[in-house]
Amino acid sequence: MELTTVIASGGLVSIAPTFTIDGSVKQTSIVNIGTEETGALMFTGELAKNVALTERNEFPSSQAIGFTLTGGGGIEASLLGLIGMAASVSDDFLFASGTIFGESVAERHTSNYPTRLSFSRWFNLELSLFFGIIEIDLFKGRFLHAYDPNIMPTFVVFDEWFESVFSSGIHQKRKEKTQLVSPLANLPIETPYYRPRPMVASNDSVLHTVHIEQSILGRSGRIVLSTLDARTHALIRNTVIEDNKHGIHDAVVVPVGNDGSAFVAWVQNDYDIFTLRSQKIDDLLESENVRVAFYDASLGSITRYPDAGDSTLKLIDGKPSIAISRDLSTIMLVWSAKETNSNIVSAYGRRITRDGLQWKFGDATRLSQAPGVERDMEVAALDDGTLLITGIHDQLDGYGSQMFAIYIDQDNNVSTQSIASSYSNIIVSDAEMMSNGNDVYALFARSVVKEGSALDRTLEMYRFNNGKWALQNSIDLGTSRGVCRHIEGDITPNGEFLVVVDAYDYSAERSSEHVVYSVTGNADLPPDSWKVARNSRLLMPRERTVWSMTVTAGPNNVFYVATQELDTLRGNNQVYLNGLQLGQSRSNAAIRAVRILGDGGLTGVPFTNSPTSVDEETNAELEMAMRYRIKVLDPAPNPIREACVVPLAVQRGCNIEVKLFNAFGAYVSTLFSGAVTEGIQGVSFAVSDLPSGHYTVVVSDQLGVAGSVPVVVVR
Repeated sequence: MELTTVIASGGLVSIAPTFTIDGSVKQTSIVNIGTEETGALMFTGELAKNVALTERNEFPSSQAIGFTLTGGGGIEASLLGLIGMAASVSDDFLFASGTIFGESVAERHTSNYPTRLSFSRWFNLELSLFFGIIEIDLFKGRFLHAYDPNIMPTFVVFDEWFESVFSSGIHQKRKEKTQLVSPLANLPIETPYYRPRPMVASNDSVLHTVHIEQSILGRSGRIVLSTLDARTHALIRNTVIEDNKHGIHDAVVVPVGNDGSAFVAWVQNDYDIFTLRSQKIDDLLESENVRVAFYDASLGSITRYPDAGDSTLKLIDGKPSIAISRDLSTIMLVWSAKETNSNIVSAYGRRITRDGLQWKFGDATRLSQAPGVERDMEVAALDDGTLLITGIHDQLDGYGSQMFAIYIDQDNNVSTQSIASSYSNIIVSDAEMMSNGNDVYALFARSVVKEGSALDRTLEMYRFNNGKWALQNSIDLGTSRGVCRHIEGDITPNGEFLVVVDAYDYSAERSSEHVVYSVTGNADLPPDSWKVARNSRLLMPRERTVWSMTVTAGPNNVFYVATQELDTLRGNNQVYLNGLQLGQSRSNAAIRAVRILGDGGLTGVPFTNSPTSVDEETNAELEMAMRYRIKVLDPAPNPIREACVVPLAVQRGCNIEVKLFNAFGAYVSTLFSGAVTEGIQGVSFAVSDLPSGHYTVVVSDQLGVAGSVPVVVVR
């Protein structure tokens, strides 16, 4: 029934409002039957959980009836009755019920759906010609639609719909919400998740590497020892020194003789991961203790010494360093340690002496003690039977940094010396000691804030001679603006050395550039004969961030550089030019070999084996999925009146499901199901048809539930 009243007329054009009240009945009967192997007549078809228009042929036999009440209004304009346009908005209220039949026809099973309401709002645009004799529907579109979740499914599957040049604003179907995922932001550049910290050490005939492999899936860590076959220049994975569920980190190694034997030291937490959460932070820190093991290559055996750091069991132990005398009779182990609630740090040393086929541990000795922080400690055993230990001592206020040395003579007399220091606004400092048994050199880099906030960088080389340290040369890197993040180097018996500097250079505009410097030369020749080069890809690509680095002079005058480096690609399936991958691909660890040419340049020495030492797990994809799991962030707004966005930190593209549950844990709807790409993604959904209350958004991936967040709907 349509009511019309003329409200304006200008002779040619008339305008009138329209009001519509209507009612209709819709009945749908579906027969979908077939026979099984016995010949019995069966109702076929299955009601899908998420029904769609494409599933009509699969819909089961059913009987559905609905009554629609329509009401609305609009406006109509006419030109002398010859041509007219009408626009109206109408609301449809569908009251529907029905029955679905299943199983055999003779003994049918029924599922009854009581009366439920479906609401739709339509926009209509009509063209009429010749006093209404001809009427054309220009557009009829539904721009608001909400089904009751328990309505008879027939009316969802066999839905009424009209195509037009317009698209509806909201279209909500049974058990669904508006599914929308949009990018919100990019993720920051990745930082290391695993900490292999590869270390390389050698003598004239043997080279060893150690690195740490960690597993989220296995909740474990292990120290892997590898040895270079000098004849074939292949790096061979030897053995696993330690494998447990404790926190293992900062492994170091020293060769013992020429048969491939080695001493390995590391720091390990006494608590395993199953008791970690129940401990106080002070107890955890005090449980960081030094451990030592001896690998006997001739027997293929490993002897572990868990009490190597027993004198500092109640202290926080730092990274160890280890060295062996030329006659292989004595090993020196050094490390720093401090009390939990004290600002006093101490340096400790312990001699390990050979007694036939056994190794005996002497008493640990406190070598120094001072307030502050000690780091980058290194020990070298000299051919005359003395020992040298160097390191950096930082002031507690952060404004002072000193490179120190501890000298232990043949009679075990200990003396401490200052090599270099800076006590004015120092930002970054690093140190390195190089020794070939006879000559010892120390490198000290520092960056100091000058006027105008400029960073003034210096890199100095000191030489130890006759019990004293003296400055030999300041190495010019070409610019004094910047910082040196890592300095590593070593020297051969004939005085040839390689220093690798991982640095950042700053321009006048305060922009930074990652630069890898190499310094080559002979310590016995004048410094002006030394060569400084930039960004040699034989050492490492400057596009990658370096997280750890060690350098050693190995057999046949070849230098080896072991690094952990990381690019910005999640997954980190990297290619190491002129290098060999250490451990699993997720570790981002590599070793490279170079030889110094006559002009001071570098040439690569390729390994003859491909990464055969890599021990990729059969479930590497699962390990990767655990590493890069989605993080569910706080929704906004919350509480919600109309719509909400739940941000997800997607570290790696994957398929997810986002579901909504009510306060009783009952499933309400699926908000999103599909693929998401890397970045901060936002899952948007409307709550217009939800009653007030508490709900939970649950996000699942291939591993199960990745996270959840509560939301509150208010009216």
